[in-house]
Amino acid sequence: MEKGNSRATAISETATSLLYMKAVARLPWMREAARALWGGWLGEEREPSLSEPFLRGVAHFEARYRTVSELVGKTRCHSILEFGAGLSFRGLDPAMPSHLPYLDTDLPAVIRQKRVLLAGLEAEHGPFDHNQYRLAPLDVLEADALAKLAEHSAGGPICLVNEGLLIYLDADAKARLRDAIASLLHRHGGEWVTGDVYVRSDAAPPPESFGEGFRRRFRIRENSFESFEAAERWFATRGLQAVERASQSSRALQADKLLQRHGWKPASPLPQSRQTWRLALTE
Repeated sequence: MEKGNSRATAISETATSLLYMKAVARLPWMREAARALWGGWLGEEREPSLSEPFLRGVAHFEARYRTVSELVGKTRCHSILEFGAGLSFRGLDPAMPSHLPYLDTDLPAVIRQKRVLLAGLEAEHGPFDHNQYRLAPLDVLEADALAKLAEHSAGGPICLVNEGLLIYLDADAKARLRDAIASLLHRHGGEWVTGDVYVRSDAAPPPESFGEGFRRRFRIRENSFESFEAAERWFATRGLQAVERASQSSRALQADKLLQRHGWKPASPLPQSRQTWRLALTE
């Protein structure tokens, strides 16, 4: 998917902008990674000039990250494989179970950049305690690529994780990915945690809202589910059922603190147009 695919390249480029937003949200290792990437971190100095739409965007991605991590922490698996991870380092998050093997994957170009960042983090902060965390290139839309990589994971049930990917895929690509995951869970057992259950909101964001150009470019509305009930039926066609759903993090959002510091209303509770689901096979 990566070679010759301008959409894949453009999506990979968004990992950098998301890194900045997650650094503003003070998510684990994001400020350190931003410092390694840009040679410094000026977040605190820039915070007073951040716009309200931008901070509401930060709230969205902060809540998405945290709900995914919280549901991953509830799975009973022998290993974790995250795909489309971008420049996040969830596997090194202190909240994650450090005794489990954690395979962090994305397109090859992202993983190359991430290896450099990881080396920089270790040079500055020393080796991480999580000695079972590793990086690997993966294009999940390549036939059998996910299954082949999962074969190298620890035996027993596997937790598959993604934060944001389905929203970029058309109906055919989404179905192929869902089917590949269902097939893998049939073989290994385990669960799928996805923060990617977006539905079409009747209230369209105003043109000046943060990320509206990105939404139009990647047909985000068109790629969203009609409703949560429609998403339920879509997963159920391959025997997948949501055993837990979350839209809000159990933790207070850093973005809310920044919004209130400016005198703006907090973002929480966030609009009910996205949820994180923990899915398991019903068969």
